[in-house]
Amino acid sequence: MFSWNRALLVMLCATAHAHVVSISNGELRVTGRSATLELRIPAYEVEALATPETTLLNELRFGDAQRISSNCAKDKDWLTCHASYEFA
Repeated sequence: MFSWNRALLVMLCATAHAHVVSISNGELRVTGRSATLELRIPAYEVEALATPETTLLNELRFGDAQRISSNCAKDKDWLTCHASYEFA
């Protein structure tokens, strides 16, 4: 027997889109006017970026803090960036 509810369910499932959850993580430690950031991103999440080492850190802003140093290192599975900031 034909069921409209079942047909509707099949049509909705056919158009469902997958969602992705990132496992990127980071930690910002603030000490007085200084802050240090460690950012870890899976390598597969930054494959499309030509220069992820600079692109990602240029997008991060912490109020009026100025980035005074940064470096990123890529191993086979992760891109790990460290940056230091100074608040006014």
